[in-house]
Amino acid sequence: MSGKCYPGNWVDARWYKGKGYCEGSLVDKHMGCLPTTTKDACTGNCVCKTYGEITSALSALRSIADVSESAMIKAAFFSDLFQLSIPGIDAKKNDGACMASGLWDASFDAIVAKGVRANNGSDEYDYRAIYRATQGDLLGTCSAGAALSKQYDCEWASTNQTACSAVGSYCEYLWYSPTSGYCSMVNPLLDPSDSYYKSVMESENTCYKATAATCATTGGTFSTGVTPWETLLSALPSYATGGTTDGTPSPAPKPKPTGGPGKKGTAAPPPRRRFRLFPPFRRAPRMARTP
Repeated sequence: MSGKCYPGNWVDARWYKGKGYCEGSLVDKHMGCLPTTTKDACTGNCVCKTYGEITSALSALRSIADVSESAMIKAAFFSDLFQLSIPGIDAKKNDGACMASGLWDASFDAIVAKGVRANNGSDEYDYRAIYRATQGDLLGTCSAGAALSKQYDCEWASTNQTACSAVGSYCEYLWYSPTSGYCSMVNPLLDPSDSYYKSVMESENTCYKATAATCATTGGTFSTGVTPWETLLSALPSYATGGTTDGTPSPAPKPKPTGGPGKKGTAAPPPRRRFRLFPPFRRAPRMARTP
């Protein structure tokens, strides 16, 4: 048996308060419970759930049998919300997690019922409509509370770049081959109108649209933008600064080994990498119930 060891998520979902969810919302309360790692300390509006209970809550998404509309939507809500994580907090390793009690009581069932009514029996499970009806209960009613419906607005406009752009400035079309791409929500922490961001995305899309034959000659000089990078480090803690926000870098990491890609001297281009929490909620495919 073989495999690879990958680093855990480094994106802290709490960075998205005011950007991807509102202060005081159910999600905000959940993020307040999540850092607690002992059952005795998981009190108040928090409840401790085992890893088995957490995975069981998602069972409707894995079922090959027909499941109720309510069970499917509830599991989809859980799947989206469970993607929110804090570095070092792992429910599987800890055999459980401290979570907001509001995710597990009758009040959450009432939110699910709103989603069922919004879906109106559709086999397509239109999460644009479902989240428009429920995201105020989940994310709050500030401007950041529309993050989930916006995410699915972008996802459903993945026909082409024109359709994606027509949805709004919060969507961006990302190419992953010379002929294909997908529509994604812009990370709420970033400003899509920022000149540096636009330059990065333009360069990245140019490379992904290039063929194998033209890759080496595509594009040109690109400035990494030292000033924007230093500004970013001064605004958010980062592993590059040892968790500080003063822009002081940590000791330099060990250099990566160099060498060829393999015996044949060729290697397939890497897939387009997107952080699992970028934006913080997953990009779920459309799900249809079994006829």
